[in-house]
Amino acid sequence: MSERATPAQIQAAPVSLSAAARFSFVQIRKAWPALVLCAAAVVAQAILGTSTDVSWLTTLCEKMLDGQRPYVDVIESNPPAAFLIYMPAVLAARAIGVAPEFMIGLFGFSAIGASVGLCTLILSRAGLAHRFGPGGLVLVLVVLAVLPGAVFDQREHLALAAGLPLLATLAARASSAEVGLALRVVAGLGAAIMASIKPYFALMIIATLPYLGWRIGLKGLVASLELYSTAIFGAFSVAAVFAFFPAYLDKVAPLVAAIYLPQRQSWLTLATNPGLLCWLVLGRYVILLGRDRLGDPLVAIPGLASLGAVAAFLLQGKGWPYQVYPAVALIALALGPLISKTPQATRQHRLLALPAICAGTLVIAFGYFCNLPRQDSAALERLVASVAPHPKIVVIGSDIALGHPLTRNVGGVWVGTFPFLWITDTIYFWREQGKLDSAAEARYAPFLRYDRETLVADIDGKKPDAILIADDNWKGWAFSHTDLAAALADYTPVGAVGEVTVYGRKLGLRRLNSDNDPP
Repeated sequence: MSERATPAQIQAAPVSLSAAARFSFVQIRKAWPALVLCAAAVVAQAILGTSTDVSWLTTLCEKMLDGQRPYVDVIESNPPAAFLIYMPAVLAARAIGVAPEFMIGLFGFSAIGASVGLCTLILSRAGLAHRFGPGGLVLVLVVLAVLPGAVFDQREHLALAAGLPLLATLAARASSAEVGLALRVVAGLGAAIMASIKPYFALMIIATLPYLGWRIGLKGLVASLELYSTAIFGAFSVAAVFAFFPAYLDKVAPLVAAIYLPQRQSWLTLATNPGLLCWLVLGRYVILLGRDRLGDPLVAIPGLASLGAVAAFLLQGKGWPYQVYPAVALIALALGPLISKTPQATRQHRLLALPAICAGTLVIAFGYFCNLPRQDSAALERLVASVAPHPKIVVIGSDIALGHPLTRNVGGVWVGTFPFLWITDTIYFWREQGKLDSAAEARYAPFLRYDRETLVADIDGKKPDAILIADDNWKGWAFSHTDLAAALADYTPVGAVGEVTVYGRKLGLRRLNSDNDPP
């Protein structure tokens, strides 16, 4: 027989409920800056839309699900993890019948939430979470959800989110705090995913190891389960490439080594990159605020990881905005515990301008990350869409942004083997710069022939409805080669927008016009 509540208990219940409600309200009120930032990030991503690279990699995932073979039927220069990270979102989109772009955006925010949640759990159990102060969550959300701008959901953005739990684990261990076995293994898995997306990112981990060894000793470093976990999962990733994507190693890796990797900007151009300059400004204030606290694990680990990210940026040598994002993000995170622990008198006097300068630097970085190359043009999209319903599309040009996300925006089907003619573009650029002697010309001739013959096969075999030619230079190149000119003989210009000329199949255009004739 159950006990009946006493009158005193009945009267106390509403009081308890009221107290719980007040507690929830206080917690929500404290979290409002973070909630506002999340809403702002969602709005920003809705306005910016899907970036060029993400759109292309989404298309690659769909083609793989439709039975085409990556690195054989459609070729991407990056390793498999670069597009497989989008596969769960694309699969989910197909399962529930929504646009992949929506699911990929949701996936990006979910990745941020999972990363921040794991880092919070790791640092809380280590007794370090409070060191970030009340603004810590806001700073983290600014760095991960707002700062990326158009870099949001790019490989670098998702890779950083995957790797942050390992950095939190290393900071906890450098503080001589215990981290649970499961958390260390999960953190290692995230770091392995980060390095699988782009092997250069292993430098972010390597850069922290001398400091970690100094803090916990060589014996502690050798016994670091999270590092073994990273290495083991990384080895599985490499083995999976050999097992499931042998064409990447046999066919694409030689192309990348011969053409993609040597393509780089000058050291002067890299040194004056706006993102790198923002990193330098933020790094200066880490040193200024840190002084005798630079050895603090919450400062040293992200700070050193950011040095590794700078090294990765310089080694890649392309100077693209998204490649410098991890460095800027990590150095900004290193500022968090320093700002929260700066004495009030110092903040009011010598470093009064610090918040404004750092915020201004992050705003400049945000603007830079929003400035990714795109060729969005409503007029061009209307022209391409008028060629045929759900047109099959190929691009003759040097910019991936010409075909992506245009193809997806018009409901088209990409039928090119490559996303753009990056092989021909790179070799011709070297030729224009006078970097090719007769021996180099002979060495690169097979690559040029392969690129052109692949394009001819795409046109002859897949019969695209619309061929976008980037400008007069590319038009001259296309019609100067007999085989390519013959493949284009069945096509005629249907219009131009700016420098871009759209060619449509003569037969297809006659049928389209016939269908539109009045009865």
